[in-house]
Amino acid sequence: MLVYVCTDRYFVGSETQTYVVHLNLSSSYSVRMAARGGALPFIDSASSGTRQIITNCSVVKHCRMEFTSPLVDSWHYLAVSNQQNKTIVVNLQVSTSGK
Repeated sequence: MLVYVCTDRYFVGSETQTYVVHLNLSSSYSVRMAARGGALPFIDSASSGTRQIITNCSVVKHCRMEFTSPLVDSWHYLAVSNQQNKTIVVNLQVSTSGK
């Protein structure tokens, strides 16, 4: 059973070629991050898809996910879940690189 910790959205502009999501956690946890352009991600999915990327981070305080060739000029959505059934505090940073 996955417990959803948070969802967030961020805009990816037309000049973006790659973006990186950095997630800093208050304590060491196993988390699963899923990001998708244009719609909410399917975090229960077994693998990444055309417009979605999934990253599993095991017992860490920092998790990183890189999304190349994203859907541009659109909102992207991030979901973070854990299986510990605990509330966790996260600090989210999205950085982009472009043309």
